[in-house]
Amino acid sequence: MESQVNLTPRFADLANLSNEKLQPLETILARILASPKAQDIYAQIIDGRATWQSYIDPSTKGFRKETTIVSDHPNPSKEAMQLYDEIRTVFTPQALRVDIQLAQDYQNAPLDSRGHDLRLLEITAASLNALAGMIYASFHPDIELNPQEPLQTEYDFFLYENNPFYVEFYHTEYKEYERYPFGLLNVVGYWAETQFFGGVLLFDRGESGLEINNAFVNPQRASYAYQITSQQRANFLNLSTLKDAAPLPSEETLIPFAQEPEAHIVNTWVRAGEAPLRIYKNWYDKPPPSYVPARQSCVQSHGSFDEVMRIMKEKGWDKPRSVTYDPLALEDCHPILRNLRSWKDDTTQRVTKK
Repeated sequence: MESQVNLTPRFADLANLSNEKLQPLETILARILASPKAQDIYAQIIDGRATWQSYIDPSTKGFRKETTIVSDHPNPSKEAMQLYDEIRTVFTPQALRVDIQLAQDYQNAPLDSRGHDLRLLEITAASLNALAGMIYASFHPDIELNPQEPLQTEYDFFLYENNPFYVEFYHTEYKEYERYPFGLLNVVGYWAETQFFGGVLLFDRGESGLEINNAFVNPQRASYAYQITSQQRANFLNLSTLKDAAPLPSEETLIPFAQEPEAHIVNTWVRAGEAPLRIYKNWYDKPPPSYVPARQSCVQSHGSFDEVMRIMKEKGWDKPRSVTYDPLALEDCHPILRNLRSWKDDTTQRVTKK
């Protein structure tokens, strides 16, 4: 039975962590924040604009005149990168506001235990997440944390959303700001976490909702998560034992966590009537059960197939039929097929002229 965990999260700074718990967190954050990746991520947040190089316009994908859109903002501004460097030099984890229960769970985890390693990974992600929200709020103070007027979502031919969100920084599965304690600042934090780790970090909370048994990554545009291997976790947590805070070596990419070929895959949602979801980040960002009912078993008895064959014979469906199609009518049903016909006609004309 899943317990009702604290339904009103409280947040405070990390000043109450013991030195033996604070030291590994400080070290691992210092190394991550000194990396070029961190500078790029947080400078984008300071600018208020996400960077990208180019992409195919979804509304033209698969058509003859496929359109490539090139960004006018492929890199963060130099001013934003300088501002981030100034922030990093004075940064201390104690200034971050994180969930009190999360900090207490990290404090209570025995050192040199698997639970400690997972809690350290959890609080590291939460710290990077919180820092993103703090930076966004500092440089964009006019942001409305919980917009009351919902966006009118529109979709193109391929069911891509083609209208802008309130902010440019979001994970596609974590946009329900009205459910989060800090609204859109949490949305920005999930985006930053995704840039670092390859997705939002989720944890197996067990039946009680209070445990932390394994870590998973929920990638962008995905309703599944893959498990982080013990080796990936160990390599990442080795950063906490290093004494210096030098930048992460570019040749050793510890993050984001890549999906290993044999990684355990789980859904990040459940259907109505199924057992409660065990793998999630926080109770407030856990997706509610889908309205789609649980599927019945696809395993059928041999007798069921005998009954199906009897009905097919009665209806005459077991006899082969010749079916003819009108190619032109089919092509007119879909724009891609019409484009292919135009392309074929153009090619035929060129060959004929030769």
